[in-house]
Amino acid sequence: HAVIIGEDLDTFGHVHTEDFFDITKDMEKKGTYPVLFNFPKAGKYLVALDTANPAGEFSKAFSISVQGKSFLAPPSFDFSTKKIVVGIPEEKPHMLKNAVQVSTLEQNTPESYEVTLSAPQTIMAKKEALLEFYFSQHGKGVTNLEPYLDAPMHFAAASSDLTFFTHTHGGPPEWMQHVEEQDHMAHADQEHAKEDLPSSFGPIIQLAITFPQQVVYTIFGQARHEGKILIVPFLINVTGVKP
Repeated sequence: HAVIIGEDLDTFGHVHTEDFFDITKDMEKKGTYPVLFNFPKAGKYLVALDTANPAGEFSKAFSISVQGKSFLAPPSFDFSTKKIVVGIPEEKPHMLKNAVQVSTLEQNTPESYEVTLSAPQTIMAKKEALLEFYFSQHGKGVTNLEPYLDAPMHFAAASSDLTFFTHTHGGPPEWMQHVEEQDHMAHADQEHAKEDLPSSFGPIIQLAITFPQQVVYTIFGQARHEGKILIVPFLINVTGVKP
């Protein structure tokens, strides 16, 4: 995975080598996996890479500066816990291979989804927090969400200054409990986790996450429903410190 987040906390990308190229033996031998990405505006971006091999999972994040005449806007700190979004049709994959200005997906149409975040009143740094996301459409809970990229739901979280990043997965409560019992959580065995994936689930998705510092974090969630990819953004204000 390659995840890109702009300093406006609104520009988001999630791409893979397979989106653009066939994986070759030369790539595997050199450990070099290219991706393509068009940065929409000048500014600071976080570029985070995730990969895995039989020895485990590996993650590395970089901060890069993109030059140009048009600059990313300052972030808008919207802490609302309810988002109304439209999905991106999977038959338009180019929309997922380029930068997405996530705020443009916040539209109220007859086919929009409502996603509500439930979180502890005070979230402590260095202490695991359980976040819940409730998906509804047409006034009813969505019970047939589908796995996306081998997980029930993907989450990319970054601090507002882009110095911290994590890419992790969430899922329905029963799956999360099973994963915890198997000691998978954020570092699950990939093949075993795939085998355990439910084929349909919802409307609640849980995320267990630990934030390292008292700052604002942005979370981009990605889920799939009936041929559409939902990208859901939320801001989390971590105000407490674990004793």
